[in-house]
Amino acid sequence: MVCNFIYLLSLVCWIGSIIFFSFIVAPIIFKTLDRKKAGEVVGEIFPLYYKLGYICGALILFSFLVSKAGAGQLKWYAWSNMIFASGFAGLVINPKAKKVKEKIKKMCWRRKNQFLKPDSNHYTLYL
Repeated sequence: MVCNFIYLLSLVCWIGSIIFFSFIVAPIIFKTLDRKKAGEVVGEIFPLYYKLGYICGALILFSFLVSKAGAGQLKWYAWSNMIFASGFAGLVINPKAKKVKEKIKKMCWRRKNQFLKPDSNHYTLYL
């Protein structure tokens, strides 16, 4: 009974957070703030968002392992797909996206600070 409660609560929190963030939080943030600031806010939310997924996934696994009835094959399949997708997004895609964002910031900073220097009879653009 307790295992079933942990399973259902974790599943509802995990799927609910995905739906809430994707269809309510992110659209409101991007409508309210300018694109750059919205990206920064969402970038700060993502690590917590993924941690919640990992915690819920671990609790679901715990409930599967402790439950006397066990989990059906479909539950294992669904859980493994969700944990893989969450882990891949949080541990692979998110860090790469942060690196790309940093590169873009550096490129924009360079463009703002580029200048022209006289070089004989013409100007040369130094980057």
